[in-house]
This record gives sequence, structure tokens and C-alpha cells, in this order.
Amino acid sequence: MHTGKLIASSLAVLGLLVASCAPATAPAATPKPAAPAAATATPAATPEKPTAPAAKPAALSPTAKPASEQPGYGGIMTVGAGGDPPSLDPHQETTSYTLSVVGPSYNSLAQHDPNAWPEAKIVSDLAQKWDVSADGVTYTFHFPEGIRWHDGAPFTSADARFSIQRMAAPPRGTRSPRSDLFEVVDQVETPDPRTLTLRLKSRSASFVPILAMGWNVILPQHVVQQKGDMKKDVVGTGPFKFKAYSPGVSYEVVKNEGYFRRGRPYLDGIKWYTIRDGATRFSALRTGRIALIEPTPGISASQANLLEKSVPEVQVQRTPYYAMLAVLLNVRMKPWNDVRVRQAMNLALDRQSLIDVALEGRGVIGGLLFPGGLWDRPREELLQKPGYRRPTESDIARAKGMLGEAGFPTGLSSPLLARMDLVESHRSAELVKREMAKLGIDLSIELKESAGFYDALDRHSFSAAVMTIGVHVDDPDVVFPVIFATNASRNYMGYSDPKVDELIARQSTILDKAERTRVVRQAEDIIIGAVPAIVPCWLVRVAANSRNLRDYKMAPGGGVNKMMQDVWLAK
Repeated sequence: MHTGKLIASSLAVLGLLVASCAPATAPAATPKPAAPAAATATPAATPEKPTAPAAKPAALSPTAKPASEQPGYGGIMTVGAGGDPPSLDPHQETTSYTLSVVGPSYNSLAQHDPNAWPEAKIVSDLAQKWDVSADGVTYTFHFPEGIRWHDGAPFTSADARFSIQRMAAPPRGTRSPRSDLFEVVDQVETPDPRTLTLRLKSRSASFVPILAMGWNVILPQHVVQQKGDMKKDVVGTGPFKFKAYSPGVSYEVVKNEGYFRRGRPYLDGIKWYTIRDGATRFSALRTGRIALIEPTPGISASQANLLEKSVPEVQVQRTPYYAMLAVLLNVRMKPWNDVRVRQAMNLALDRQSLIDVALEGRGVIGGLLFPGGLWDRPREELLQKPGYRRPTESDIARAKGMLGEAGFPTGLSSPLLARMDLVESHRSAELVKREMAKLGIDLSIELKESAGFYDALDRHSFSAAVMTIGVHVDDPDVVFPVIFATNASRNYMGYSDPKVDELIARQSTILDKAERTRVVRQAEDIIIGAVPAIVPCWLVRVAANSRNLRDYKMAPGGGVNKMMQDVWLAK
């Protein structure tokens, strides 16, 4: 098996100092734990080289430090959250607020190495190693002895089988927003309590990177079957155990003393405080009442500049993000059921103005796939597509003509849904409203908190909406089958095109990079022309943490590095 590589832009990781976040007491010594043993993945034979093959698992990458900077134990990491999770069930949710708080309590089969960015690689997690058959369709995962759930029950391969099946084919009443990613799985078998075998319908270059996404955690079969879901319960195998949750106030976890990864975690616990107002949250960071503001909700560019210029106790992390900003148009509903109306809006929207004004520069113009990544198309080619250049007077005139042809010569009105608790959403909605006024389109902004926002999307009870969509892995398989296929779990727009469905299915099985790219481009061109969603740009996220909070690394993928097992607090 060949080492997979997902391209991401450079990552600036900066630490910050707040005295109140230091551990209350320190142990007599802070020995550096032994690194986990390296794992290996051995294919039975060398298969044809795929586009982005499953990665060879290895030990977590060490972080080089001087002797005075060896990790120490103790302390509670404090985090400012922008809202509450809709529920605590990671298999059923999409908002990052859920994964942020439950991520430290769970493990996946494999993980994206949190210490390796910007070079992304896959390393072991629950599975210490895995093998791939010669034909590339059978994956066998091997688990070590002694892993236990937080309630003391032993972890077995049956839990992994149950979780994979729950995500791939959820039972009635259970939603699975990433079920599309598991359609390639044909059979799930457990030869013994420490072995899991996954047989695919066809070879898939993106399979292991997708398994390693933070959302795809393994849940305890016995708890889910007893409770019905994990919406109010958190029982994992991860480095931190659930302690308390008070909606609207705080969420807290404590160190798992029986964690299977020797020497981890360093922290005694983590506590998230719900601080919905961005200015109040920022003030809490500056004054040391919290140690971290994660990339969601993040901080604004102006706040980052202020920190860097006048607050030496704090610094900033920035990274291009596997998340697109999207204006979703419900194609089942007037006026968006007319492609000319959608095309007019797309043609008139000034993407660069949105980046400069609404996002304060925190965005990069791109197509439907991550700009600068493995599947990005040349910028000069993209600029030939309608809407990607800055709109000219002739573009505005043409857009008005399209509206007239569609029966709206004097304009139209529509609600525009946005997330109250996400600055990229509501500020972008304001810019889109201003831009569309040029065409006589009157958009009335409706703000909802995260739970209500996603409920409206799931029920398709919206006209248009501005949102960010995290894709977590740089691969077409986490974009097209999940967002734009007819039955895609996140196809909130109601878009359907049999030709696109065929191209999406075909590209997923092609291993030759050039040929797969050709098919991906065909699908992308059709979708861009149909405009079920306008993707003005991809985000650049900004986070900030106290200087004594060490080894917290923001990664391009929102579903990466949520376990916090390597984070520690300096004295």
C-alpha cells in the first residue's frame, strides 16, 4: 500500500500565554511517555497504483521540543464555544459544535496525524494495523487487547462493525449525513473480537482517508442498543470521559485514566463555555478567562490583527480550510426552480467583494473542490466560468435579462436563511443581500441558531440559505456524492441530474488520476452550469489560544485533531 498524501496549504501554528490557564498543581516529574509502537499495513500484493491510495498507518509524529519544553501533566483547558451542539451523537450531526465536544471521548479506526500538518498522513487509532488484499477491495483491521469503553465494558470488533453499519445504513429514525461515504462498503465481518474485515464493492482510493475523518468514530454497540441513540450520552474509548453538560452554559470532560494509548492524555480535563456573543468570547480570551477559541466559531481578521499588534499574551493560527462557503438555492421552490434565476444570481455576485468585506479577506476563490489541492482546476480556466470573474456592467445587464426571461422583469423577493452563531454565515448573507439588490432581488435575512438552521435544511423548509460546508478530506468523494448526487445526504437544494449521478458514481471507481480528473471536471461543469448552489469561495479559518496551551494544532479539516490527547498546559 502506498503512502497517501492530501495536499494542504502551509499551517502556521502559534502558541499563546494566559497565566490563569496553567495547571493548579504540577506532578513531581513530567516524564515524556514512550511513543506508541509503529503500525504497519501490508497488502497481499502490490495493486495498481490508485489516485490517492489508503495510507500506511504509522505511529503519531513526534513534535520536536527542547528539553525545557517536554510535555507536562495537569490542568484544565478552557474553550469558548459559539453555541450548543444539536445533539451529542456524532453519527447524526454535521455541526462542528458536536464534534468539538464529543471528539475527545471517541476514537476511529484510523486518524489523520494531528502532528503532521501540512503534510497529511494516516496513522493508527483503534486499529493498530490493517492489511489490504491484492485486488484492493478487502481491508482487514487488527485491534490490540485491553481497549475498554468508559463504562468498563470491553471494546471488540463487533462495536466497529455496528458503527460502520449504522453510518452506512442507519435504522429507521436515525439520520446519517455521511452515509454516502460508505456506499462502497459491501460486507462487514468480524472473524474474531480483535479483527474487522471490510469488503468493498469496488476499489476506492479515498476509503481510508474517509474512515479517518473525526466524524466516523466507533460507538459502543451495547449503549446505543440500550439507549436508542447517543444524543444525550457520551461513552467512548477516547482520552477524555464525559463529566457534565448544561446546555447554554458549559460542557465538561475529564481525563480517562485507563486510556489505551500509554501516557496520554496530558490534560486533567477540558471545559467548553457557551459564549454566543463574539465580542464577549473574544474578551474572555484576551483577559485569560478562556484559553482557546477554536476555528468554529473562530475570530475575525480584525480581531486577529488586534491580538498580533497589541496583545503579546496571545497569538493566532491561520489555515486554508476544507470548508466551502455556499449559497444554497432550493430548486424545488419558486423562484429558484428556474435555472435562469439561479444563473442570474451567480453571474451578478461579486465573489471577491464577499471575501474582502464579509470575510475580511479570509477566503480563496475556488470551484467545487478545495483550491490549491489535488483536484483544483487552474485559476485561468476557472475564471472563464460564469460568475468567477468580477461582474462587469454587461454581466449585470445580462443577469437582469435572464430574470426578465424567467418572468421577473422588475425583480423578486425571497427569504435568505443564515446561521446566527457563525460569523461567516450571517455576514456573508448581508453581502449577498446587498449584491442582489443590483438585480432587483430583495432578500430578507432570517437568522437561526445552529440547531434550527440545520433543522430547516434537513426538512427543505427554506428558500435560500448561506452556510459553510466542511468536507474534511481533499477528495471528490467527500463533495459530489455527499452534496450534489440526487439522494445525497447533504443535498439540501433538492438538485437532481441523472448524468451527474452517473459521472459521480464513475469517478469514484477510477484509479488513474488523469482519467478520474477528466470525469470529475465533467460533473463539476454540469453542476456549475445548473447552479443549485453558488460557491463563492473556500474559507481561511482563524483561531487563537493562550501561549501556555501547547501542541494545539488547527488542521485544514474540521473533522481532524479533535481528540486533544497531545495538548498540554505549560507552567
